[in-house]
Amino acid sequence: MAINRNFIVKQGIQVGANATCGNTWTSNDYISDKQYVLSDSIIEYNFTRGTIDSNIQTRRLTLSTTVAANGKIVIVAANTPRIEYSLLTGECLGLVCEEQRTNLSSFSDIEGAIGQQPRGMATAGLVPDQGPTVSADFWIGPNKQSARHVRGSTGGGDNNVGYLGLFVGNNNTTYTFSTYVYIPSTSSVNLCNITFETGTLTLSPNPTASANLQLRDQWQRLTGTCLVTAGSGSGNFAVPVLRLDPIGAVVYTDCWQVEQGEYASTWIPTENVASATRTEDYNFIKVANNVITPQNLSVYVEGAPKWSANVLLNTAITSGGTVNSNRGILHIGSDIVPFTQFGGEPYYGYGIGTIAGNATFALSWNSRGLSNTTYNSATSGTALGTAINSAGYSTFIANTTVKIAAVVNTALSRVGINGSQTSIDTNSNSTSLYQSIFETFPLNRIVLGLQYVGGVGPLPFGGHVKRFALYPRLLSNTEIIALTET
Repeated sequence: MAINRNFIVKQGIQVGANATCGNTWTSNDYISDKQYVLSDSIIEYNFTRGTIDSNIQTRRLTLSTTVAANGKIVIVAANTPRIEYSLLTGECLGLVCEEQRTNLSSFSDIEGAIGQQPRGMATAGLVPDQGPTVSADFWIGPNKQSARHVRGSTGGGDNNVGYLGLFVGNNNTTYTFSTYVYIPSTSSVNLCNITFETGTLTLSPNPTASANLQLRDQWQRLTGTCLVTAGSGSGNFAVPVLRLDPIGAVVYTDCWQVEQGEYASTWIPTENVASATRTEDYNFIKVANNVITPQNLSVYVEGAPKWSANVLLNTAITSGGTVNSNRGILHIGSDIVPFTQFGGEPYYGYGIGTIAGNATFALSWNSRGLSNTTYNSATSGTALGTAINSAGYSTFIANTTVKIAAVVNTALSRVGINGSQTSIDTNSNSTSLYQSIFETFPLNRIVLGLQYVGGVGPLPFGGHVKRFALYPRLLSNTEIIALTET
């Protein structure tokens, strides 16, 4: 029997990629030295199992939503962590980590009496011959209604079957629109997409999101991203529209959304309101002060972003739709250290995040030292960190897992990403890091899907954290590579 898989066990032998097994194992790469055997982590979570440990806490001031295991969108209460499932595969995607967003689509949960035109949605023709009507046949949103769209024989001869309310955007700002679509197997459909009738706004590009016509009797989400380049101001607008062919075709839509940002975040309910805001997910683990010893610290984090680096966003704006919108996936620090000289959240410790540039995305592994360790009176600080922007780490692909392992001590930082490893010397300030801060203020808080590296932290990860582990020692290069292999 031949295998092609590397693995590390707690005790025993690591078998290399070209190992074979007959009566005995043969391998060109094996490890028996105990220093290379991965020891137990002291903290470990696998969020793809669909459960949330009670030690995971979330600070989010508003209710939110998620796609549950049954494929329906459900409401999640404020200050409650969220787990999301894939509509297409049913697999658990992990812990949701999203920034604050506002849904600009009014009445997006398809309000109205059955058989009547939905509130907040215009029609291209006569109801019900051409255009949306409220239906309870198929639904994904909480109120168990959707919009039924028919490509009828009237309506001016075009294939527009449903308009959302007018969208007003700002110049040089990215917006993403989305909706959930259900195509019955009984419906003859050869075109189903959403796009913008631009009105007086200039969109670059004017995006079109097309449904997978082979996916029947199942909900799917259509999303498109655009940049407003001209025309914002009083009286200017664009119109999101659903198009459908041929005559007689029927589809259903639910949970429409238009939001500022470069990806479609989880749906934000606007039932009975014109718009609504969901605040950011602040997911964290509060640990005992003596658990994390920074002189012997390694971490592993695995996640999948919803955003990705692309030409549109990098040439116009940074990753989050606004200036300086870096993204963080992990922070380990203290919540009892002095506040920063900028005020706000204490952020001292270590963090892993992305740095948006004009052409690439770099990974940074940062900490911040204090010149004044008196409680609540820090007046200045020194940022310590390494940044990796080589070609192997330049692009994160939406909905594709990235695996990161990192160790830090006073002399050397080692970071591994998706099976590649690098070592970078930290700057000269690092030698006093532990003595000046962490012996006085122990690390006692792990933040998942967010990072603090300055007076104002980056945006949340904008996706899902799948796994996290913390090890009570410095991992070897071999272990880092093995942990992060894809």
